[in-house]
Amino acid sequence: MFDLNLYFDTIASVLETDKGRFEVLRHSVNILPRFEEWTYIDLRIHVRFATGHELTVCESYSRRDKLEKEILRRLSYHFMDERNECIFRFTSHGEEWAIDAPCELRVGPDGPSQRLYQDGDPGLSAFCLSGVDFLKAFKLAFDKVHGEKLPWEGV
Repeated sequence: MFDLNLYFDTIASVLETDKGRFEVLRHSVNILPRFEEWTYIDLRIHVRFATGHELTVCESYSRRDKLEKEILRRLSYHFMDERNECIFRFTSHGEEWAIDAPCELRVGPDGPSQRLYQDGDPGLSAFCLSGVDFLKAFKLAFDKVHGEKLPWEGV
C-alpha cells in the first residue's frame, strides 16, 4: 500500500537539502477534508536550480472515501532549461490513473521535434514510466543540471 504520509515527509526532507543548489519557489499541499479522512490531495512544487533550470510539479490524489483502497493520481512534472524550453515532461494528460500506471514522457522543446515516449519504448533505455513520482523526476532534473545524461539520452 502506498504510504502518502511517508512520501510527503520524504519530499519535505529532499527540499530541505537545497544548500544553495536550488531554491524552492513553491511547496504546497492541500488536503481535503483533512489528512486522516482525505478524499483529495493536491501537491504543487516549483524548484529553480542555481543553473536557472526549473522543475514544476503538479500531483493530485483522489479516492471515493477514507476507506477506499484504490488511489487515483494525476501528475505533471515539467523540467525546463534556463530559457524555459522543455527538457522533459512526465504527464497523465490531466486524467486520473491508477497510482502505479505508466505515464507519458515528452522530451525536448514544444513543437514538432518534441519526442513522445510510452512505457516500454526502446528509446527509454529500460527506464520505466510506471511509478514515476516527484522523487524520480527531481533526481533526473538534479542529475541533469549536474552534468549527467538522462536515461533516454543514450551513452
